[in-house]
Amino acid sequence: MKVNYKNAFEKILLIRKIEKLILHEFNKNKIFSFLHLSIGQEACAVGVSMATNKSDFFFGNHRSHHHYLAKGGNIEKMIFEIFGDRRGCCGGIGGSMHLIDKSVNFQGSVPILGSSISIASGMAMSKKLEKKNSIVVVFIGDGSAEEGSFYETVNMAGLYNLPLLVVIEDNKYAVESGHNKRKSKDYNFEKIISGLGAIYERCNGQDFENIYKTTLKMKKKILNKKKPGVLHLDCLRFARHSGAHL
Repeated sequence: MKVNYKNAFEKILLIRKIEKLILHEFNKNKIFSFLHLSIGQEACAVGVSMATNKSDFFFGNHRSHHHYLAKGGNIEKMIFEIFGDRRGCCGGIGGSMHLIDKSVNFQGSVPILGSSISIASGMAMSKKLEKKNSIVVVFIGDGSAEEGSFYETVNMAGLYNLPLLVVIEDNKYAVESGHNKRKSKDYNFEKIISGLGAIYERCNGQDFENIYKTTLKMKKKILNKKKPGVLHLDCLRFARHSGAHL
């Protein structure tokens, strides 16, 4: 699959511009819901999206504006939703953390930490039973990757050979706690994931080309080897925390 780098760069810039405009309105107290922005993680969503097809399902989390837009979600409906307008993609009752556009197979963002991966695995099981030649992609943060649901789901996906790709967007913080406060010095994602029967790859979350090529490779392996995969993306060396959860 040949990638159009110009289109990729334009999409990354579009997401960044929209996020900055949303933040501007949030700071003027015009948005009355929680707001979690994806500034600095645009390349993750765009790289994965451009390496997959429309038939591949996407699931997001509490921070999913970039997932929604990269997958081709309706921009106007997303903006309306964030402002609580009934013209939004969830009728204006969900806000920033509840986005959906089934016309492009963005199946929904789920704000409860670690919950989207379990839902995505169920959809992956349906694809397996229906013998679909496509996968389910679910985006989670590094904090969610420490929830019991993450380990249980990867284990069950490995047991049942589900076409599931879990993308960890690792911004180095879970709210305000850094890795050194949450993980043992010998913590090893690769050993854990491979031990659960899944494919593991790790790359720079700021490198669109690397993300794109790695996702292509992983999707092929997931479908050919009948194994789930975990793509670990290092988004930032450190993360800032603000009222808008940057």
